[in-house]
Amino acid sequence: MLHRNSPGTVMETPTSPLRRQAGCAKISQHIHLIMKTLVTALLLCLLSLPALAVNRLLPTNIMAGTIASVDGNTVTFVKSESSLLRALVAALIPTGQSYATAPGLRIFDGDNRFLLTGQLPTLVGQTVGITLDMQGNINRIWVLSDAEIALLQQQQQ
Repeated sequence: MLHRNSPGTVMETPTSPLRRQAGCAKISQHIHLIMKTLVTALLLCLLSLPALAVNRLLPTNIMAGTIASVDGNTVTFVKSESSLLRALVAALIPTGQSYATAPGLRIFDGDNRFLLTGQLPTLVGQTVGITLDMQGNINRIWVLSDAEIALLQQQQQ
């Protein structure tokens, strides 16, 4: 606080310590409130990230089907059939085709996370989508959700 003592001289009078502490407490409360708001906003953003991964883009040349067996670097793949009769015949008479896996095989789970190639045997019996490289080897595998399977069946018809 400034105080005029005489013409031309200005003296500073110290403010009371209680007044300074009250001002600091208010500023501290405001900073604390802002920090709480920012942390809450960050947590909400992080919680919404899995929802963004649901709508993933699948290539147009994907083949949907089931992995019948895995033996080392060989995967037996059974294509999904569009009609119920063909699906029953395929279940009774296995008509799978064996493919070798490419050296750079990439496997994506239902949440679009990478899986290791050692986890490939755990995918036996699951509905997946595959793509092939130029040599006819499987280079990408996606574990498909029910919604993605329905979408692929609509595109095939």
